[in-house]
Amino acid sequence: MESYVLNHPWIPTLAWCVLYVGDYYLTILGAKLCRKQTISEVEGSYEMTPAYQADVDSLTLFSPTLFRNLLIYAVVLLAAGTYLVALELPAAYGVLVGYVVFIEFGIYARHIGNITFYGRLAGPEPGARGHIVWTNRGLYLHSSVQLACWSGFTLVAAALTKSPVLFGAAAGFADHAYHDFRTARSHSQQDQQSGNKADEDSPEHADPNKQRFDAAAKTWDELPRRVQLAEAVVKAILGRVPVTSEMEAMDYGCGTGLVTLLLAPRVRSMLGADISEGMLSVLRDKIASLGIANVDTVTLDLQRDPPLDRRFDLIASSMTMHHVRNPAQIIGKLVTMLKPGGWLCVADLDVDGGDFHTDKTGVEHFGFDRDHVGRILEQAGLESVTLDTAHVIAREIERVMREFPVFLACGCAPADHPLQ
Repeated sequence: MESYVLNHPWIPTLAWCVLYVGDYYLTILGAKLCRKQTISEVEGSYEMTPAYQADVDSLTLFSPTLFRNLLIYAVVLLAAGTYLVALELPAAYGVLVGYVVFIEFGIYARHIGNITFYGRLAGPEPGARGHIVWTNRGLYLHSSVQLACWSGFTLVAAALTKSPVLFGAAAGFADHAYHDFRTARSHSQQDQQSGNKADEDSPEHADPNKQRFDAAAKTWDELPRRVQLAEAVVKAILGRVPVTSEMEAMDYGCGTGLVTLLLAPRVRSMLGADISEGMLSVLRDKIASLGIANVDTVTLDLQRDPPLDRRFDLIASSMTMHHVRNPAQIIGKLVTMLKPGGWLCVADLDVDGGDFHTDKTGVEHFGFDRDHVGRILEQAGLESVTLDTAHVIAREIERVMREFPVFLACGCAPADHPLQ
């Protein structure tokens, strides 16, 4: 059987094509299931291969990268097989087939594990509590160990059977294991270097978002689309939430106060909260120059700080969650600051594949699956959760006008008891 397959290169080539395409779509399925649950998340992209990260992050079903690579690799594999068979070197071709094709079986085993794991967590009885974030270093190290084990198993099988295909498979697993190990070490060294730069309280070790927005604060409002987005988000909030003049409200991630100051005339009091002192300084200047009496500011980073000892009727957060590593944790803290019957409104980008931000400093997520955000609000205890398109941002990306939808997710705290 093995000799027949190795003498007909189209068979391994066709098998590899089927496995390669299946690999991509199993990745998409795993990414979808990962987004349906809130217990576990990955740092950065669910996809480990950089060439496919944008497509997987945006859940692209028809990936140009996939089909381009499929064509190129299939032609190369078929040509190499035809050449080696013509030279009567079936063993050499067997090693190549094992190296290229068998790595997919190891990846399929990983897919089955991921789909089972995330499918269970996304179900009604996940069998787990809390929250875990898989770091890049941890993911690549875990992958390296898996592939090294597969390499060992296939090497033993190759030694027993003298199969060139299995020898090639062992080499393929070992090579990919070494690559993932080097990638894990690279991430570890980057973490060490950033950790050794300075103490956590020093400017050198400051949050990259804080540094970025401090620097951009003075000119932030000069871009018309930012003002238009704030107006659209506030309009969407007013369309969903029964805002009254008796409400106490907060804008988390308020920046220069574009949303804050639009909501302020409609409520009793307004608190603008942000991690960037530069942004808050601009907001304070606006408050002073406009003589606004019901708006205050506070420096707050809920990634590190506990919730405020205050309760609000309305909390808004616009275009903030894609800058935080664990949105579910932040939303959970915001919910604890709601009064009974209070509303939380979160506006952010739909999945954009990484195209929206030209400067990706401090960007933790390339948009979100809005249904996933809705489930986070529900799991945090909110009721009457709604999801709307608040605005569509038009931006020129590589000389092509693109549209980036912004959703608004709203939920209401139960009126009969506080969510503490």
